[in-house]
Amino acid sequence: MDSQQTAENGDLTGLAFDPVCKMHETGLGHPEQPGRLDVIISALTEDDLADKLKMIQPHRVTNDQLCSVHAEWYAQRVKSDIRKGLAQLSTGDTPLSSGSL
Repeated sequence: MDSQQTAENGDLTGLAFDPVCKMHETGLGHPEQPGRLDVIISALTEDDLADKLKMIQPHRVTNDQLCSVHAEWYAQRVKSDIRKGLAQLSTGDTPLSSGSL
C-alpha cells in the first residue's frame, strides 16, 4: 500500500513520545539510550516522515492498565526495585533507574 492510499484511508502509523521517556537511564552500552530517541525523532523530522505520523500524546498508565499487560507481581517487583534504588531489576533481565517507571 502506498502512502497516498494510507493517507486516504486514514490508516496512519502512530508515534507515542514524551521527553520523559528519556529519564529511563539504562547505562552505557545498553540499546535503550536516551540519545537513541533523539536520533529517531531527528531522522523522522529530517526525512519529512514526522508529518506522516499520527502523534499520540502519552499519559501515565494506571495500575490496572499496567497489569493488563504485565502480571501484578511483576509490576509490584519493578516498583519495589526502583524504590530500593537497584540498578537492575531483581529478576536480572532489565536495567533500572529512578526514571524507569
